[in-house]
Amino acid sequence: MFRHHGKTRTLSHNKKIASLLSFVAGMVNVAGFLSVQRLTTNVTGHFAFFIDDIFKMNFSESFIYFLYFLFFLLGSFVSNFLIEVIQRKDERYIYFIPTLIEIAILLSIALSSTFLLLHSPNFIAISLLFAMGLQNALVTRISGALVRTTHLTGLFTDLGIELSQLIFYKETEQQNRLRSTIKLRFRIILFFFLGGILAGILYPYLHLYVLIVPALLLSIGLFYDSAKFKILQWKRKKDTKRNDKHAKPKVDFMNKLKWLLLLVSLHFGCKKEVPKMPAVTIENTVKAKAVEALNYCKAKKMNEDFCILIDLGTHSGINRFFVYDFKKKKITHRFLVSHGCCNSIWGQDFTKNNAAFSNVDNSHCSSLGKFKIGERGYSNWGINVKYVMHGLDSTNNNALKRFIVFHSWEKVSDEEVYPDGTPEGWGCPAISNANFRIVDPILKKAKKPVLMWIYDSKN
Repeated sequence: MFRHHGKTRTLSHNKKIASLLSFVAGMVNVAGFLSVQRLTTNVTGHFAFFIDDIFKMNFSESFIYFLYFLFFLLGSFVSNFLIEVIQRKDERYIYFIPTLIEIAILLSIALSSTFLLLHSPNFIAISLLFAMGLQNALVTRISGALVRTTHLTGLFTDLGIELSQLIFYKETEQQNRLRSTIKLRFRIILFFFLGGILAGILYPYLHLYVLIVPALLLSIGLFYDSAKFKILQWKRKKDTKRNDKHAKPKVDFMNKLKWLLLLVSLHFGCKKEVPKMPAVTIENTVKAKAVEALNYCKAKKMNEDFCILIDLGTHSGINRFFVYDFKKKKITHRFLVSHGCCNSIWGQDFTKNNAAFSNVDNSHCSSLGKFKIGERGYSNWGINVKYVMHGLDSTNNNALKRFIVFHSWEKVSDEEVYPDGTPEGWGCPAISNANFRIVDPILKKAKKPVLMWIYDSKN
């Protein structure tokens, strides 16, 4: 629910976190309003009151409203700041500390509510707005901006857009995707209302002590995620031990066989060969592709200074990502690049010499064909930079739907690793962090769209 983000995050994860956090926000919204007569989950309404007090020369009141949206902003800042710091150490726990801070704020307000209501009611509103800014930034980062839980205005806007799109987008994949997103938005709205209703029912009896309920729910959510992760770890260790136990006789047999063959070869005066880097003769192939690529760029009015060529027909432990300079007529940079794992295990190199390809959503395969490198944006991977890829052929025209982007990945080596292969992802071409820092400035300087051509030299 919290733990997964980026490419490992699914619709199921978003549904769970949307249900929990929208319910929490609904409770905070109603409890905050009933206690201090202020909106405590968003700042849109406060801005109108701020402007009104400015015109009325009521600067003390306007300053209070200014503090409201300042602390909501500060909550978002703190949340993302902590995420950026934590993910550089262990990205699995980026959610943990921001959520603990929110729990601490809700409990503190609840337990000190009697004193605060008498002496500083504005502090209650400020603290709850900070907590909601914290929560909104956290869920926005985790879900890739798909889930927002503290206010409904943008949610109803997105819902209206998507409902209208159902009329015009008739392809099965488009319809399924829209329906999934619409169901998610309805879920957020429903749980926001349910949380508000529960807070409204309990408030006459518990007053602000009702905030203990959302704090408890968040704690349960953290415990659920932690317990689930530990159970999965335990199962994986158990399976690994079982597999190792069963495989041991085979390993012993193979070792004996290796020694036998070695003795036989020595007997006949043969030398045991050590795996060597294959004599890769790809220069001519790259140059031939570059000629075709230049003609394509001229016809399509794309960048005529350079292009990127990726040969996925080559072993993944060998440099097969090429930056080709059209004017100099040579390769200026060559790096390792990952391909999609398809039905294999993510992060391994099982298909290092026989990559498979697909244009189907959720296939986790790379797609062949020509791409236009598009917008530069934020990524949860590598150095946190990505380039959107627009498929230009029938073999890759689902690239946008599949969220295929060009990014960096810390699992990819800076240098060739043959006979090992490069870890495989979910279909995106990914290079090492260091090598991406070389390519990124080149792409940023390009005045026209750059061509990336992914091909298979074997076919």
